[in-house]
Amino acid sequence: MSTEKERWQQLSALFERALDGDARQRTLLLASLAGQEPALAAELARMLAAVDKRGPLDAPAADMLDGRLPPHAPVDESGQQLGPWCLLRMLGHGGMGCVYEARREDDSGQRAAIKRLQPHWAGTVHERRFLEERGILARLSHPGIPALIDHGIDAQARPWFALEYVDGGDLLHHADTQCLDLRQRVELLRQVCAAVQHAHAHLVVHRDLKPANLLVDGEGHARVLDFGVAKRLDVDAGTTRTGSHAGFTPEYAAPEQVLGQPVSVATDVHALGVVLYELLCGERPWRFDPANLQAAAQAITTGMPARMETVLSSGRPEEMAARIASRRTTGAAFRRFVRGDLGRIVQTALAKEPERRYASVQALSDDLQRFLQGRTVSVMGDTFAYRARRFVRRNRWSVAMAGLAVLAMLAGLAGTTWQLRQVRVQRDAALAEARRNAAIGDYFAMLFRDAGDRIDGERATASDVLGDGARRLADSYRGDPATGIHLAVTTADLSQRLGDLKAAQALYEQALAWPGIEGFPGQRAAAQYGLGVVRYFNGDNAGARALLDEALGYWKRDQARHVVDLQESASLQANLERADGHPDVAAQVLEQAIAARRALLDGGPDRIVAARTADLAAAYMGMGDAARARETAHSAWAMFERLQLQSTSDALGALNNAAVASVQLGDLAVAEQSFRRAAEIYRRANPQSPHLAALLSNLGTLELKQGRLDDARVDLEQALDMGTRLGGEGSRVAMGTRLRLAELLARQGNVVEAMTLLQTQFHLAEQQGDTRGPLHAGGLLLRARLRLGAGDHGGARNDLDALDGLVAALGPAGAAMGKEAAALRAGLR
Repeated sequence: MSTEKERWQQLSALFERALDGDARQRTLLLASLAGQEPALAAELARMLAAVDKRGPLDAPAADMLDGRLPPHAPVDESGQQLGPWCLLRMLGHGGMGCVYEARREDDSGQRAAIKRLQPHWAGTVHERRFLEERGILARLSHPGIPALIDHGIDAQARPWFALEYVDGGDLLHHADTQCLDLRQRVELLRQVCAAVQHAHAHLVVHRDLKPANLLVDGEGHARVLDFGVAKRLDVDAGTTRTGSHAGFTPEYAAPEQVLGQPVSVATDVHALGVVLYELLCGERPWRFDPANLQAAAQAITTGMPARMETVLSSGRPEEMAARIASRRTTGAAFRRFVRGDLGRIVQTALAKEPERRYASVQALSDDLQRFLQGRTVSVMGDTFAYRARRFVRRNRWSVAMAGLAVLAMLAGLAGTTWQLRQVRVQRDAALAEARRNAAIGDYFAMLFRDAGDRIDGERATASDVLGDGARRLADSYRGDPATGIHLAVTTADLSQRLGDLKAAQALYEQALAWPGIEGFPGQRAAAQYGLGVVRYFNGDNAGARALLDEALGYWKRDQARHVVDLQESASLQANLERADGHPDVAAQVLEQAIAARRALLDGGPDRIVAARTADLAAAYMGMGDAARARETAHSAWAMFERLQLQSTSDALGALNNAAVASVQLGDLAVAEQSFRRAAEIYRRANPQSPHLAALLSNLGTLELKQGRLDDARVDLEQALDMGTRLGGEGSRVAMGTRLRLAELLARQGNVVEAMTLLQTQFHLAEQQGDTRGPLHAGGLLLRARLRLGAGDHGGARNDLDALDGLVAALGPAGAAMGKEAAALRAGLR
């Protein structure tokens, strides 16, 4: 419970903020406050009503909460003379003053836009704000901001100032009447960003960016107008009181403005996000009745914008046709343009929390430029490590070394910002981010430099470079957890994609054990998921599932932000279900993930859909539907071909699954061709990879099925050696390959050697707690067969009894094992 003193301090701060806004902004503040603290809202309304008996604040609190406030009528003073200027006509009016087109009464005939304080605001706080605006404009000098060319005091002691005259229309009107296409609209907003960034560099936040304040002249140059409610960040830097809730336009306001919280550069980023959304779609992201300010406050602070790809085609048919025509596009082309990266850019700019938006307007503009150039964007405005992980996931692992170079350059180019609420905090945060980015850039530069300086004359591989750096992380960044954790997770991701599972595991574990990791929940979730993937490959299903559940728990708290992480995670979820003998559940997980992803698209190829479709083929095989599995794998491969991603591990996984399905269907020649094609691509890209080990294991299994035992032994032994080296004896690849090799040795008559391999297999399965899955069941079946052949009927019976408890839960694969077990049992004495 707040003390009376604290309550009064809160009320005083709100009162000062309200005084600095016009009637509508005060009403919106009261509306948002009424939803949280009705008594405080009513008390604030009474104070405001008492402060000025001349105007709208004379209304009762109930009227203010309902938005029924009569505004001051503007006084048109056209025709009057201000110094050398003649006021020709009123161009518009706002909360403080009126703007006139004016002409200089001399030989120059210069035109100007003159802003003059309205008479009823003389001697009030609004006069102070008017003079502050003039001072702000005097500080700024940018082609996108009209220049201050004159100022003075009139005969009634009211201030005025003259600005460069801009002959043009507002941003939206210009874009529609000129039929600018979508790329031109994005470029137009980048012009606005340049002007706003200039203001931010001079510690000025606009706070009221909207189309009416963004004009485009006859040459197509955007200008930012009306700094009447702008805030200087270097004034009252130690306080968040005066002016924090100064005037704004609700339709373009950020949540912190509606809630009366401190503003920052993030406030302008949000407004630019609203303008960009409207510029592209023809509608604003928030829909509310401007007269119902309580509903407006609710929409701004909690509402989620509709996806842009659905907005242009909403409404009446004639409206849809007009919007599409004015953008020189089609419905399908529009959806392709705004989905994906551009949608994530807008979503980031519109984030409810200031800290989740772009750190600066420059960062927003840079991402828009990257989007237009078809380059990787920073996605959700997160830190370097998030961008690095997105780069790794979206690009082929075979170019990981080139990816490292790109990431290092991005780190060096990342901009310093003035982001946080107070200017001192802004500077500290910006400097910290700059230091972190510089450290990241230096780190990768150091790795490449040292790799080039090796004295042994050997060429360093990507894994060598990453491994050298990993050994230095803890010592180099012991006092900088933000940078250290980011680098550990990013390097782990790269190591995993390169197939170095041991290095990846060590780095993920290092990140999770880093002191202070609890302060970086996003990085922790990324590390948990990455470690879960490694543990799955290493055969630790229980450990993988526990880590996956931890990561999912965090991502599901903000599903809109982590939608891609959630869609990617369906792969591990499905793999764990298959490993536990539930391929039907795996298929359900993947089908739901694919449907959810496709709901965001317009039917074009998509990497995530293709990858999950490849996973789905494996699930169908586990269900015993080889024909459907092969068709699904071929569909996934076709998508990868359309995306030109045939050399990625996901694409080669689709090719592998198609080959395995062909084996099950008896089409062995086609299967062998696919296996060898995929293996050759892997060998060129990364000759030491768990994926290549899995392919060699499958190829050896095919050769075993064909009776080519010598060829099969070569491939299976190579696969077992590679899988053990990269993932350990208990890795999934090693366990599966060991079982096939034991079968081969038995067929060659090496029963003792085969039994030794099986004994190792069972020991590892018990260590890992994985004694319920299909690999363990297959081992029991093979050992029962060998024991029966050796005359050990008691041992064979024990194995078959243990197998009986497993087959029912293993679906079609279990049913096939059950039939073979029944045949063996018939031979028991």
